[in-house]
Amino acid sequence: MPLPTVELSAIGRDEANRRWNDQFLTHEDGPRALNYNIAYTHEGKLKFVLLPRAIKTKVYNRSLLSLQTTKFNSAKNTRRSAVAQSFGGEVLMGYMKPCHQTYKCWMTAPTRDQRKEFHHLFRLVTEINKIVEENLPEYYLATQEIAYNMWRPEDAAEDFPDPKVRNRLHSDWDLFYLIRGTIFSTLTLNRSIVFKAHADKHNVEGTLGCLTPFGDYAGGTLVFPRFGVRVEVKPHDLLIADTNEELHGNLGPIVGERYSVVAYLHESLQGRADHNWEGVVSRNTDSGQRPAVWCCKAGMTYPEDAVYVGCRVRRGKVSKKGSIFGNGTNPLVSHKGGRHTEGEFRAYAIEKLRDPAFRAEAEKLRGKDLLCWCVQEGKDRAEFCHARVWLDLINNPQGPLARPDLHPEQRRDFDWGYYEPSFLSKEEADALFAMAKAQPRLRPKIKRSGYALRRCASTCWSVRDRNDDSVAMVPLAETPSEILSLQRKLSGLAGKEVNYFSLQAYENERDHIDFHQHREDKCRDARVFIISLGERRSFAVDKLCPQCLLCDNCNRRRCHPGGPPCSNYSKCQAAKKHRRTCAVRKSTKTILLPAHGSLIALTSEANDWYEHAVLDDEDSKGLRMSINTKCIPLEDAAAGYVPRELRHGGGFAHEDFQNKEE
Repeated sequence: MPLPTVELSAIGRDEANRRWNDQFLTHEDGPRALNYNIAYTHEGKLKFVLLPRAIKTKVYNRSLLSLQTTKFNSAKNTRRSAVAQSFGGEVLMGYMKPCHQTYKCWMTAPTRDQRKEFHHLFRLVTEINKIVEENLPEYYLATQEIAYNMWRPEDAAEDFPDPKVRNRLHSDWDLFYLIRGTIFSTLTLNRSIVFKAHADKHNVEGTLGCLTPFGDYAGGTLVFPRFGVRVEVKPHDLLIADTNEELHGNLGPIVGERYSVVAYLHESLQGRADHNWEGVVSRNTDSGQRPAVWCCKAGMTYPEDAVYVGCRVRRGKVSKKGSIFGNGTNPLVSHKGGRHTEGEFRAYAIEKLRDPAFRAEAEKLRGKDLLCWCVQEGKDRAEFCHARVWLDLINNPQGPLARPDLHPEQRRDFDWGYYEPSFLSKEEADALFAMAKAQPRLRPKIKRSGYALRRCASTCWSVRDRNDDSVAMVPLAETPSEILSLQRKLSGLAGKEVNYFSLQAYENERDHIDFHQHREDKCRDARVFIISLGERRSFAVDKLCPQCLLCDNCNRRRCHPGGPPCSNYSKCQAAKKHRRTCAVRKSTKTILLPAHGSLIALTSEANDWYEHAVLDDEDSKGLRMSINTKCIPLEDAAAGYVPRELRHGGGFAHEDFQNKEE
């Protein structure tokens, strides 16, 4: 009897990617639960089927025993960006295109090395295959036609490099890249992993993934946020779902040992027998195989036509010309000034792609393998590699190139606050920018040196009544309508009145402000909201250790060079010296390229332990204006500065900070 069908509603895929992709999910993202024995569809396509007690007890117990004895690869060494934890593990079994440059076997290494464990899972896979055939016969026949075209080439000895292994395993692998007698080529085994929202993307288009969990555990509920549904998959249950196209992730924490087996048909196996393959390294990217990033260190093999995308390097006898795609301030010269995290480099890369000339050069890399110095496999695999970012952006399947409008930025959360790239609509941002440009701008001179300040001060609307020679202080009651509109929006976000708005202008790439904290005007609520308008400029945040802290006067002079002299010369000199080598600062540095109309929010506590700056840029830049806003309690408005012991609700949480200042 065919399953009853229910049509699901969903938000657009682009909107879902913008909101949830690569983010941890919550219960609010899946308020509705899927029911058993119903075929859920969307726009005529099958999306979900949840079958209760589908896996027989004997098969379940045998499979659980096999999973408990399987050697899992540590999650901290995974290639999957959706895994953001160091505990748990994963294993790939079955067939897929080799990823490691020195491994040429199309059977995965765990399958070859843990043959006994895989054979114990064979009954489970055939059981899942039978369940799919019985409940979804039309889908099964369509997928079977695709699967039985996955022939192994006649001369594919590298699939079984060891003749003894080849003879032992031949009965289970026949002539296809399939687990014998099924429509599945590959298994992913997971152990106690909490995944961020992601789509699998590497399954054959139009096919579904089959998931069943094992173990004694709590947590791990699966959520599909685009449809607003959650799936409580229990042991013995089987979920058949479109995990290839739809974002999904599970909820943590997971208590106990939770294993899951996911069976699917991997796209890298399609069409291999139809092409003139000469091993793994010499490959035809036009055949549908995805390009990859290869390590170009001595002793590593890589395709002859792979393109080097690093900076200029001279290491002994090794010399490589720099590429415009290198991770450095001037990659044609050296790698100095490179970004240190994937988020920083991705923002930089998307900004570079806005240049038509640069986009034309990037287009030439589509479909090509890339070379970089980063290790790509094993325990030494680089956590961040700028070449992998280029590979992802340039080979975006949604268009001829990863246009910025096809990759909308998403909110990013940090220990010091968060970055919201689309806080204001384009109309709101344009109106604010036009108003800000109309305000008078002053570039004051530094009293001690006589040089002009490397940024322009502009109007400040504030509830405070103090005066500043470098700023036109205007009462809050006289603010223009655009600022009033922004005030209402920010006040609603903050939960209290935002009553301080200061305009700062950066007219070119050399205008900047040094790393600083807003300690010259701290109050009981020192939250800072920064609105960015106009050109994208490098905005940096890093964390300070107690030895890095300067006195308030020195910190104030970083914003206002004509400020008061240092109050503790010896301690501040020692702090400045320590900052040059501080491991905390280097390891926590974050660089953003704030978009037009974006919001950067710094918490009140972060204003004690973090500092921020607008950096110089190498590329030519136009006008960037920022609106720095704060929530100043009325009792602090006239004082302008609140003693440290009275801040943050009457106390200070960091005891070592207090000791440092005593």
